[in-house]
Amino acid sequence: MINWPVELLELHVLHQEEERFSGGIVKASPFGTRADLSAIEGAQNAIHSKLDSKHTEFLRHADGWSSFSGEIDLFGTTDFLGSPRFKQAQEWIKLMDRGALGTYAKQRSKLFPIGKSVGGPDLLLMINEGGQLQPKVLWFANELVEEFVSFDEMFVSFKAYARKAIDYWIKRSQRSTP
Repeated sequence: MINWPVELLELHVLHQEEERFSGGIVKASPFGTRADLSAIEGAQNAIHSKLDSKHTEFLRHADGWSSFSGEIDLFGTTDFLGSPRFKQAQEWIKLMDRGALGTYAKQRSKLFPIGKSVGGPDLLLMINEGGQLQPKVLWFANELVEEFVSFDEMFVSFKAYARKAIDYWIKRSQRSTP
């Protein structure tokens, strides 16, 4: 089982390092405050589905995260009540090209957004099977970028991406230093 307080703080520190090494080009943002059980139940009632247990555990420690990775936001319980960004993500799913969806094209109506980018095409999706969100997380950006077996795996993978981003900014600054 993932230790959410540790994981959340580690990723936040990585974001702060990326902000520092990028010279402020990338901005670190804190994760949301924890959601209580009534907020989670309210969200599940609003979407008429049960959230995945690992995703729920994340929400109990961080109720969403704006700029979770670059411009990708992870939705919190209030988003599932019908926020504009959640509704926009639902619209994006409807508009996605069948070719971009690949093997998931036939499951389009079951795709459920748990995150989206502010300015780009990124969507983080789960599959809703009969009113239960399944553990797998799909990352689309005009095509399937990656499939994660669980919310936990997705989160840990994005920590690795944050480390790579820091390495990029360090190397970039070294190239520009005479």
